[in-house]
Amino acid sequence: MIGNFAAWLVAGIVILKTTVVPRWVGACSIGGVIAVIIGQAAYIALEVFWPLGTGLWLATTIGVVRAQSHITE
Repeated sequence: MIGNFAAWLVAGIVILKTTVVPRWVGACSIGGVIAVIIGQAAYIALEVFWPLGTGLWLATTIGVVRAQSHITE
């Protein structure tokens, strides 16, 4: 579980430092980790923060795929 969070954090930091993918994608990656940790570990508004975190991760994935498809065209 810690490796999963670390992977999303590292991906978010790398995305923020490069210009290949828009910066909002990196922010979504890091925000997803924060939201899931707040919801699951702190058990604060789990029904809000868990879907928010996974939705941000989905937005990250979609943002990366769209950015890569624009590069290859």
